[in-house]
Amino acid sequence: MIRKLGDARGSLDGEAARSNPCLSGAMAAASSSSSSAASPPQAEAMASCSSAGRHREGTRVLLTSGTRRDANESYVWLKADVYRIEEISKGTLLFMREVGGREEFKQVVPHRTSAPMNTNPQPPVVWDVSRKAPDGFGDGPDGSLATLFSFMTPCELSALFPDRPVEPLTNQQADPTIHDAAVHQQTHITVDCSTRAECHFWESMTPEAAFQLGKCLINVTALTVLQPHDRPSWCLFTMIGIVEGHAAGRRKAYEAKDRQQHMPEGSLESIQFVASPISHADRLGRQHCPTRKNRNSSNNRGIYIKARRGGERTKRKRPPIPPPIRAPPTLPALRTVTGAVPEHAVVSSSRWVMPALEHIDQQGWTADQLGLFISTSLSLQHVGGRVRGAEWAAVFRYVLVARDGQPGRLRRLRSIGLIHYWTPEEVDELQEVLTSRGCRKSLKSVSVRILPIVDHHTLPALVAVDSLIDKCCVPHDVDITVLPETNRTTRYFQLSVLYADDLPRSLSPFVRKALQEAARVAYELRYTISQHDITHSVDDPSQTAIEIAESLSFDNVRLVNAMSAYGFAPPPGTPSPAPAIIDHLQPFPAAKELQICSGLGGPVGSLLAQKMPMEVETVIMPSAVRSEDKTRVLEALGEEREVDTIYVGAAGNALSALDGWRAESFPVTHQMSVQFGDDRYRCIHFRVALTSPGVRSSLKSLSVRVPASIDHNTFPALLAADSLINKCRVSDDGDITVLRQSETTRRSDRPPSYFQLSVLYADDLPRSLSPFVRKALQEAARVAYELRYTISQHDITHSVDDPSQTAIEIAESLSFDNVRYVTVSNADGFVPPPGAPAPTPTIINHLQPFPGADKLRVFSGLGGPVGSLLAQKMPMEVERVIMPSAVSAADQSGVMEALGEGRKVDTVWVGVAVGGALSPLNGWKPESFPAINKMFIDSAVPGHVRAVVAARRISDGLSSVVRSMRGLERVIVSVNRRSVRSAIRRLLPDSASSTFTIYLFVDT
Repeated sequence: MIRKLGDARGSLDGEAARSNPCLSGAMAAASSSSSSAASPPQAEAMASCSSAGRHREGTRVLLTSGTRRDANESYVWLKADVYRIEEISKGTLLFMREVGGREEFKQVVPHRTSAPMNTNPQPPVVWDVSRKAPDGFGDGPDGSLATLFSFMTPCELSALFPDRPVEPLTNQQADPTIHDAAVHQQTHITVDCSTRAECHFWESMTPEAAFQLGKCLINVTALTVLQPHDRPSWCLFTMIGIVEGHAAGRRKAYEAKDRQQHMPEGSLESIQFVASPISHADRLGRQHCPTRKNRNSSNNRGIYIKARRGGERTKRKRPPIPPPIRAPPTLPALRTVTGAVPEHAVVSSSRWVMPALEHIDQQGWTADQLGLFISTSLSLQHVGGRVRGAEWAAVFRYVLVARDGQPGRLRRLRSIGLIHYWTPEEVDELQEVLTSRGCRKSLKSVSVRILPIVDHHTLPALVAVDSLIDKCCVPHDVDITVLPETNRTTRYFQLSVLYADDLPRSLSPFVRKALQEAARVAYELRYTISQHDITHSVDDPSQTAIEIAESLSFDNVRLVNAMSAYGFAPPPGTPSPAPAIIDHLQPFPAAKELQICSGLGGPVGSLLAQKMPMEVETVIMPSAVRSEDKTRVLEALGEEREVDTIYVGAAGNALSALDGWRAESFPVTHQMSVQFGDDRYRCIHFRVALTSPGVRSSLKSLSVRVPASIDHNTFPALLAADSLINKCRVSDDGDITVLRQSETTRRSDRPPSYFQLSVLYADDLPRSLSPFVRKALQEAARVAYELRYTISQHDITHSVDDPSQTAIEIAESLSFDNVRYVTVSNADGFVPPPGAPAPTPTIINHLQPFPGADKLRVFSGLGGPVGSLLAQKMPMEVERVIMPSAVSAADQSGVMEALGEGRKVDTVWVGVAVGGALSPLNGWKPESFPAINKMFIDSAVPGHVRAVVAARRISDGLSSVVRSMRGLERVIVSVNRRSVRSAIRRLLPDSASSTFTIYLFVDT
C-alpha cells in the first residue's frame, strides 16, 4: 500500500499541504537550503505527523539512519516497512525494518483525537516545480526529497503541483523535477473512491490523461482499484488506461540501456479489485467514470447497469466497450489479478499479453472472457472462482495445445476454481482439454460441487471426476474439497448404488469423500428395488461396498423409504430381496418417517426399521405391502420404540388384510390411521388384530378416513370402525379424528359427496349411537354437496311415519350447510307395484333447514310426499325445481304448494303426459304457488292422439293455470310433434300476453 502523508481534504489547489502540518513542515524545510543543511532532519518527522490509523503492516515510510552517515557526515535517509504494530498507552508502537537492509526502528505514534486548530491561516502552499532539490536532500530521480514526495498519492501530488504535466523518464531528461521524480518512484497506486477528493480526482481524469500517468509510473508494482460496492465498473477504463500507459512507459525506459542497465523488462506484478463498503461516488452523484471515446460505432455493445436514483431502482446503459486503439500491451511481470467480478471482464477485450500470469481470481466471467484473458500466460498456476455455465473446458480451450514433446502451457497449473459436474461427458471433456495442454499430475487442489443426489445416474459422473483427478493431480498429495449442492429441495441417497455393476473395486479418496458428503446432507435415504435385485445376489455385498457403508453417516436423514423402481412390475411369486448391506450402515439418529411402498419391500423395510431411532413419528405401509410384511416391519421396530402414527392401507383380500398381526411385539403406538372403503370386514379384522394387550394399552387416538358419502353401503363400515374403537381405545375420552376422503384427497374426477337420509331408517341403526358414529354422520352432513332420499322396497314394507328416537336425535343434530342439490329418486332396480302408496318419511320434519340449497329434484313417481316435506326446508329463493312426467300432476302441484307463496323460484321444469281426456295440468292450484320467473313444460304426446286434440288440451291447461301464476315472464312449451306445435299456434295466435311470452318448439 502507498503511504499517504496528506489527506487532501477540502479544495484541490493546495489545501492538502495546508491541512497537513507534516507536509507543510517538509516543504518549509526544503525551501530553506541553509537551514536544512545545518540542521539534521529528525527521524521522528515522518512518523509523528500522522495518526495511528494511517499506519498498518506493510506501510512504507522514510526515516534517517541511526548508525550511518554519508561522506559529509550528513544523515542518511532510508526506506523502511512497518512489519508489526502494538497499541500502548502513549499511542501506537511501530516496528519497522529497512527495505533491502537489516537496520530496524521503533517509533511511538501518539494518539490524536482531533486535528490541530490552525489559528494562523496561511495562503495555500504551491510548490515551484521548476526548482531542483535543495542541498541536503539529494539530487536526481533517486534523491531523498523525490523519495519523500513519492509517498503521496497522485491526487495529493496534483494538489501540491497544480497544472504540472507529467513527463516520462527518459535518457534525454537528465535533471527531472521533484514532481516527475516522485511519480517515477511510486510503486503502489490505488484508484481510490474512499474520499471525496480522491473520488473526484479519478473520475475527472480523461482516458488520455490516465494513459500519460501510466507512462510515468514506470516502477509501479501493485495497482489497486477501490470501487464503490454498488458500482463495480467505476473508473474501470481509467485503470485500463493506467495499465496500458505503464506498459508503454516501462518499455520505453527499458530500451534506454545506457541509464537503465539493470532494469527488468516489467515491474507491474499485481492488480487487485476491492469493493469499498462506503461509496463517495454516490455522495458526489456520479453515475460512472468517464470512459474512452468509442471510435468504432459498429462495436457499440451496451450493458445495462442497475442504479438507484431518488430512491427508485432504475436501469441505465453503461458506455459501450471501446475497441483497442493501440497494439495489445505486454505486461512481462504481471503475476496476479484478484477480486474481479463480471463487470471487470471487459479487460479481456484489451488482449493484454501476460506471459508471467500465475494467479487469476474472479467470479462470474464467461468461459470466453476468462479463456481469452489467460490465453497468453506461460506460467499459469491458479485460475479461481466460478465460471458461468461451469464450462471450464471451454475456458482452457483458449490455451494453445502442447506440441509433441513439449510440456505445454498448463504444466505449472496447481488449482482451478469450483468444478460443477453434471454428466460424465462434461468431466471427460475437461480432462482431455487439461491433459492436452500440459496439465498432467500437476494439480495440488481440487474443489468439486457435487449434486446432493447419489443414484445410478450420478455415480458414473463421480467416477469420471475420479479419473480426472487421477490424470491431472499430484499423486497422493492433492487437497480435495467436496461441496454438496445444499440449496436443492431434493436431496437423497440411493443405497442400491452400493450394488451397482460400475462401482469400482477400490474407491479413491475423492469418490469415498463424495459419497460421505452426499450421505451427510441427504434428507431422504432410499432403497429402490429393481430387476437388478432379482437377478443379482444382494446377500453378499463386495468388501468395497461394506467399507463405504460403514463410513457413511446419515445425520440429516428424515425420511427412510423402500420403494420399487419406476416401471418395475415383478411377476407373481417373485422373492423379496433382503440386501445385507443395510446391516453395515450406521443408525439414522434424526429419521422421523419410515415408508414401505413396494410390494417386495418387507425384508428391506425390516432391515431399515432396525436403524430407526427410538422415537418415530410416522410409519406408512399402503395397500401394496402384504399383511405379513407389515407385521415384519412393525416387529423389527420392536417393543422398545414408540411410534406416533401408523398409517395402514388395506391390502388384497379384505378378509385377510391384517391376518398374522402379532401386536404384542409391536412398538408402542399412539395413533393408528385406517383407510377403508365399503367393506365392513376390513374393520372387523383390524379390530381383531389390535385387541391384543400390547396395542390396547397404548392406543390413545385413532384417525379414521371414512368415505366421502354416507349411504346403505358405507354405513355398516362406520359401525365396524365403531366396534374397533370400543375395543382398542384406552379410555372413553380418547381422541377420535374423522377424516373424509373429500378433505384428504383432492381429485377432479371424484363425484361430489352426498348424504342418504334413508339410512336413518336402516335396520342396523343402533339404538344408541357412539360418539364416533355420531361425529362421522355429522361430518358427512356438513360437507355433503347433495342430500338424497332414495325410495326403496324398505319404505313400502316398513313404516316411515314413526322413526326411532335415535334417528330423531341424529336428524336434529345434522346441519346441511353445504348442500346444493336436494333429490328424491327410486333405488336402482326398484319398480313399485301398481297402487303402492307413496311413503311420507316424517324424519324429514326433524331436519334443520337447508340454507344453501338451490335445486329441488323429484324423480320418483312415489316422491310427491317426500318432495313436499323437503320443499319446506328449502330457502326463500330457489334456482330450479325439476319434476319429470313420472311425477303426477297432483304431486307436482303438491310440491309447488309446499314451497308456498312466500318463496321465489327462477325456473320450474315439469314434464306432462298428454294422453287422457283431462288437461295435463289438471289439479294445479297456481294461486298457492311461489312466484315463478320461467316455466318450462315438456309435453309428451302419444302418436295415437290427434294433433288438434292434444293442442286443445295443452292450450286449455295454459289458459287455466299458467295465466294465474305470479311473476311469470316466460313460458317455454316443448312438444315432440311438429303438427301439435302448429295446432297450438292456431289456437294461440297471439303468443304474447301482457305479462309473459309463450315460446313453442319441437323437441326432436
